[in-house]
Amino acid sequence: MGLTKQLGLQEAQEGPEHDLKMLAAQSLNKSYHGLQQQIQPATSPQQKAQFKKQLNDVHQEISNRTQNNCKHLLNRIRKSNNLILNLIEA
Repeated sequence: MGLTKQLGLQEAQEGPEHDLKMLAAQSLNKSYHGLQQQIQPATSPQQKAQFKKQLNDVHQEISNRTQNNCKHLLNRIRKSNNLILNLIEA
């Protein structure tokens, strides 16, 4: 099961459902900050290790989504640039 489902979050959607992306991102952000706060008062090394692993998993999910969003944006920019060049050349 993926991290998003483990945390009870919605998968980010592409297209006009931009609000779903924001909700999922906000949920990930809340999870990340909540885990950070849980690490501080954790007393046992096992608890701290568990929270740090969960924190790392959330961080990785955020990083993956950011990277995918950047790739998607770059592709859109390239397509727009090609369209502009084609219009100029026509």
